[in-house]
Amino acid sequence: MDGRYENYSDSEKKGYVVMTNNVVSSTVTALLDRAKAKYVDTAKNDILLALSGFPDLTPDVEHFVYPDRTYTLAFRLKGTIPVLYKGNTYNIPVALYLWDTHPYYAPICYVCPTPNMMLKESKTVLFFLVRLTVKPSKPSFSGTMHAELASIRQTHADLRAGQQKLKVIVDDLAQEQKRMEDALIVYQEKKAEITSLLSTSSSEKIVEIDQVIDACTPLHRQLLRCYVYDCAIDDAIYFLGQALSRGRISLTNYLKEVRQLSRRQFIYRATLQKCRIKAKMSV
Repeated sequence: MDGRYENYSDSEKKGYVVMTNNVVSSTVTALLDRAKAKYVDTAKNDILLALSGFPDLTPDVEHFVYPDRTYTLAFRLKGTIPVLYKGNTYNIPVALYLWDTHPYYAPICYVCPTPNMMLKESKTVLFFLVRLTVKPSKPSFSGTMHAELASIRQTHADLRAGQQKLKVIVDDLAQEQKRMEDALIVYQEKKAEITSLLSTSSSEKIVEIDQVIDACTPLHRQLLRCYVYDCAIDDAIYFLGQALSRGRISLTNYLKEVRQLSRRQFIYRATLQKCRIKAKMSV
């Protein structure tokens, strides 16, 4: 830390360092936002790590110009980094550009020589070996072409098979749509019929419930009437027996009522049997 802070206590020095780190962190975040970085947190961590190792670097944004003269606003670290060479340390000026896709795209680093710096070609430069001394033969593409053709044929066959499957699905959907349309027509007709019946029945007078159920012929009507009376007399005799057992009526009254009901039941049963014979029903 600078000598001017030597008289400060350790806590004051730590507070100054924390405050400085916060300022640098907020500055880096703002610059990354200006450069429209996609992964701000990861890029900020890498930048802060670089600044802690090389404090002479300064963060900023700058228009980076591509070879085709297009440009983009990129995050830049510019300053000097110490380089050890033959036992001596040299501060080399550099500029690093980070892209908006950092860390998935590597940054670009340039050396920025000052006007008073001298550039000297190294003895180990082997640029002349890059020149072609023998013209290479043309590569053979026959194997690659055959493989590509086979892949294209297979893809074409898969597409044709998929086309046939899609055609079957479309035909099934068309048939299902036709069935649904037919069912819809039937439903609409039935709905109209029910609506008409409801409107007609609502205008008619109220019918007694006992008159709703009726036999189709006078013979069957008499048969139904005798059967109903027979069942009713059975119920009456049963409840008379219950009343006798509970002391509600006397034995004399019970026998009198049962005798009268039995006579009527006999007549109804005889009439019922004759009606069944007349209607050619099982007796």
